[in-house]
Amino acid sequence: MTSKPLILLVNDDGIHAPGLKALASALSNVADLWIVAPHMERSANSHAITIHYPLFVEKLGDQEFAVEGTPVDCVKVAFHKILPRKPDWVVSGINRGANLGNDTLYSGTCAAALEGAMYQAKTLAVSLNNHSKKSEYSHAADLARSTIMDPKFQKFQGLTINLNVPESGPIKGIKITSVGIRNVEEPIIESVDPRGRAYFWLGGGNGPFAPEPDTDLQEMKQGFATISILKPSLYDEVSTRLLRELMIP
Repeated sequence: MTSKPLILLVNDDGIHAPGLKALASALSNVADLWIVAPHMERSANSHAITIHYPLFVEKLGDQEFAVEGTPVDCVKVAFHKILPRKPDWVVSGINRGANLGNDTLYSGTCAAALEGAMYQAKTLAVSLNNHSKKSEYSHAADLARSTIMDPKFQKFQGLTINLNVPESGPIKGIKITSVGIRNVEEPIIESVDPRGRAYFWLGGGNGPFAPEPDTDLQEMKQGFATISILKPSLYDEVSTRLLRELMIP
């Protein structure tokens, strides 16, 4: 039996994505690495699961599987049907494009990591702030590896470390940040297809963000890699406590 930690590697850009390959290369000699990823790009799937269709799984290698489903489907199938034991880490990425601010709610990359957190694993979501298909992922992969190996990050079981890396190195440093707020009124492209049918295309661009200090959006703009801690819950403890106080007669 190997003494290396078992790492489940997943993403939302698909099994053949270069970011996934870079991450696998960086982690292969420090972990018992298992790859379970969507068979095609499933970006912006958030925490969706497939319940109306079967999930077909293709074995591509001894420990590499392509799932015809969402990133969260991949994690569920891996935990219940593929992995020999519970993983020490679920690592999701490296995503092509940052997952900052409200984008974490739409992100399949973050959702896959958060699904792992629901199983009480240590989890890391990794994203590169570059949408080019010619992006260089090696420095982001090295930073992900050093994060996993850092004893400070071994304590965050059941939570997700959301790591965003500037598009090129060297970086100025790493900032621990809150999650910023991006303007959701992003443009929606409206056009007509060749058959004369009107359509709308979402994702036409990223809206501006509130320039608040110490947020992931602001620090990324300044050239820093950012780390925010996410949890798999939308429950607002502060507001719930306030409402309880207001309801007291």
